[in-house]
Amino acid sequence: MRVFTGRNVGSFIEGRLKSAREYVVVVSPWIGPSYANLLAKLSKRVKVFIITSNSKEKWHRRSIEILSKAQRIEYSETAVLAGGIIGFLAGLILGPLSILTALFGAYIGYKLTEKERKDNKLHLKIVDKKFIHSKIYIVDGEYAVIGSPNMTKRGFHKNIETITIYEGEEARQVIESFKKLWQRI
Repeated sequence: MRVFTGRNVGSFIEGRLKSAREYVVVVSPWIGPSYANLLAKLSKRVKVFIITSNSKEKWHRRSIEILSKAQRIEYSETAVLAGGIIGFLAGLILGPLSILTALFGAYIGYKLTEKERKDNKLHLKIVDKKFIHSKIYIVDGEYAVIGSPNMTKRGFHKNIETITIYEGEEARQVIESFKKLWQRI
């Protein structure tokens, strides 16, 4: 266990987040837009679990929009294009049965995005801020950080904050605690 107090305590957390190989856990009532973008980017290669507040702060609402968009799997351009091509080709063969070809193309597009939906790696839970004030950051089960900084530029770099870094068995205990919190929310 290591304890740090001061400015820039978030540098440790950021470095570990960026090097994640399997998963990342973030529990923070406030997440700044730049960190929401980082988490969205991370979710393309590792699982990301986030618990945050439903704060009405404009910048936090923007972060929730970024994370929600990354969590949703929308029809990708590839799926629409592939569905359209297949529908067009079927239309050449079937001729006047254009409604069937359109439905067939839409079905193919849907099936292509279904795999993307199953591969979604970002898991977001938004709770009323009176229920969440914890700040927990976990990376790959190797490091767990509990402390005072919110996931904002001020919290990570400007404010005087304290973090406690856990590794090994202590980190596993923090992970178990997070799993219980995730199930309760």
